[in-house]
Amino acid sequence: VSDSIVKSFENNLSNINLSSRALTNLYAQSKLEIDSYKKGKLFEDFTILLFSSMGFNHIYDRVIDKSRNEIDIIIRNDVKDEFINRFGSYLFIECKNKLHGAVSKNDFIVFLEKVRNSNGLSKLGIILTTGYIASTTPLEAMRSSKDEEKIIFLSNFIFSAQRSKAKPLSPLRAHQSRAPKRSRDASC
Repeated sequence: VSDSIVKSFENNLSNINLSSRALTNLYAQSKLEIDSYKKGKLFEDFTILLFSSMGFNHIYDRVIDKSRNEIDIIIRNDVKDEFINRFGSYLFIECKNKLHGAVSKNDFIVFLEKVRNSNGLSKLGIILTTGYIASTTPLEAMRSSKDEEKIIFLSNFIFSAQRSKAKPLSPLRAHQSRAPKRSRDASC
């Protein structure tokens, strides 16, 4: 499944010129901003621009439900992609502007629960960060890999590679190939 998710996003990312001034400037501003609220808002604006460039037309930011759960960005899944459409009507996105920090397994668990509690509206979440993903986070993600809901990680490593004109998501593929493989006979 993870290969198909990566391939689908690679196909859509190939339509984006990530070296465009708007994306590059917004990303740089989000990393350099000192005020934490503005820093988070700039990174969310970068993310909205990134996904709108991929063809997503209905994007909602800072959605808070009645139980006070906040989703940074919700995207209506209206892209004509058979694979992505299997993950529900909406995509949930969590933006973590942690320049020198990691997205921890606890960040992952909290976000996964938000996706799980969406009453089937979303089965795919994306965590984007200006920092990095802690080594324990993908391990925690593997524990929940049998579940219907999936979370994709996009980090500064990937965005930096895009700016240096690397093949889209090639760092993700390299990281994915290093991840331990689960056997089909493994029971969880």
